[in-house]
Amino acid sequence: MSSLEDIPAPLQQSSWTDQFSFSDGVFDISSLPIRYFLTSVPLAALSRTFKLVEDIPGSEDWGYNAIFQRDIDEERVREELLNDYLLVMSKAKFFNPLTIALLPYEAAERRILDAYRGEVTSGMEGRMTTEQIDGIEIVRSPSAPLGNIRWDTNRIVAPAIDGQHRLSALLKFAADPPSGIDPARSQIPVILLLFNKESGGILAQVREIFVDINKTAKPVSKSREILLDDRDPFAILARDLIFDRHTNPDGLPYEVVDWRRDSYKPDAANQITSLLVLYQCVARVFTGRVKVLDALLQLNETLRSQSLLEVDHSNQNCISNARQLRTLVDRFRPRHKQFILTVFRKLEPFKRFLDLVTASLGAEHGHYLKEFLFKPEAKRPAVRAAARQEGVDQTAVIDAPIRQMQQLKDNNDLLYFSIGQRGLFYWFAQLHSLYRAHLSTVDVTEIAESYVEDLNFLHRIGFFQRGFKVDDRSVWEGLCLQGDRLVPTNSAAERIGALILLSVATFRLPDGQTVHRNRVIKLTTAINRIIKGYAPLMDTYYEEETERLEDVIEDDDLEDDEEAEDSAEIDLSALAQERLDTILRWVKSQRTAT
Repeated sequence: MSSLEDIPAPLQQSSWTDQFSFSDGVFDISSLPIRYFLTSVPLAALSRTFKLVEDIPGSEDWGYNAIFQRDIDEERVREELLNDYLLVMSKAKFFNPLTIALLPYEAAERRILDAYRGEVTSGMEGRMTTEQIDGIEIVRSPSAPLGNIRWDTNRIVAPAIDGQHRLSALLKFAADPPSGIDPARSQIPVILLLFNKESGGILAQVREIFVDINKTAKPVSKSREILLDDRDPFAILARDLIFDRHTNPDGLPYEVVDWRRDSYKPDAANQITSLLVLYQCVARVFTGRVKVLDALLQLNETLRSQSLLEVDHSNQNCISNARQLRTLVDRFRPRHKQFILTVFRKLEPFKRFLDLVTASLGAEHGHYLKEFLFKPEAKRPAVRAAARQEGVDQTAVIDAPIRQMQQLKDNNDLLYFSIGQRGLFYWFAQLHSLYRAHLSTVDVTEIAESYVEDLNFLHRIGFFQRGFKVDDRSVWEGLCLQGDRLVPTNSAAERIGALILLSVATFRLPDGQTVHRNRVIKLTTAINRIIKGYAPLMDTYYEEETERLEDVIEDDDLEDDEEAEDSAEIDLSALAQERLDTILRWVKSQRTAT
């Protein structure tokens, strides 16, 4: 029987890690067995052995599909884990094991691969078996679950998928230990995961394990859940709207999307939308229902033609395997994805912003700006230091573009707010029917071009400005404004979308048809949403008319107060309808004049 004495002594070699003694096993209760190695790593060796995702070279360019960590909460690391725990010398301390993924990495291209390279090789080394999996070398006892493991850091990266805050705190502690503490003496418990090499799809395995591990831990934020969820079709499609150099060549630059915070309105100067907003936009295109998504994309029909398992309409988390996910994305990309991207790319305020971002990132030394925008706040000084060391003008490369981006973001423009962006897609089905009748086509791409043309016209006449007025009365008061306050609700987004739809319909419907009576599309629901928003304001806007109505009610000697209130409410709705008609007539007159 072999013992630990038979295991070769640890060694170091160039880009290889130390050898770490392990006890190993396999978690084999599914079609994707995962091998694991229980080991310990000296505190002093952590920095040359493991990485936080944000510190791996090239991670700023991987795209969303390679992201599986939570953002590091630097305040929690510094105060809770470092100052109040690790640095308190009188306290007994211990961390439960870090869970580390051993992932294939292409150093030249600075990216994670989706499968281990090359054939698995094995042999004997004395009384021990040896196994080579890509850049991982495993020396193991043939008769006991004991051995040594090491890996080539040029071919394998080892980020934490559980315990990244603990790892971050330990790295800081080891870099500047208290007097009398030798980081080489402390051993940190670690679980190394080796993923199923036959099936490939390593990133999908990592993402799934991360989500499952963290379900019982501190809840993953909604944005992070959207990034990681491969079951929710709207999350999958929202991610597909964002450019990923390796897996998705057509999308918005991730620099313009707020994907770190659970916020609808991005605060960073370089961001014009957020992942939460993109999720809502996708959901609105399909009315938030999987059944509608299937009907528009013919998802199950395509799956049936390939003898594949169909999606379950009754379940929001209906995507159950990689083939369904691939089919969903493939059906989404040619038409509905292009509709959404066309709106974001060609609507004038967004186009100006995207052109500036693209030019700034593509300029000389623009990679420093790209890395700066990707890094969390605490890591940005290091980017500046690297640029400064190379003699790069930080003001020209980093500061000036960011300042220009901030200047383009107009806080009076509803399109820079989530409710404005969601409103653009809220009535997609009605917009599709309206333009299809006008263009005699079902080509969603052509519809998108015409829709953007109309949106740009509305933008040029000030339609999306918070202070937009017709007849000296605020258009958005009651719809998405209460005084000076913007109301960021779904109802407000719905009302913005309703007014966009009705405005477009006034100059897109055939001659002789109006938004009230047309044979093309029923717009009654959109009209009612606007009236419901305006009606409570009518007694303020039309004080004289309201006083006249009260006199009429008194003169008619109505039987009870309830009937009087009903009568007044009906008249207020009629006044709200008149208000809407005035706005639509004005919008059409501007279009006619143009």
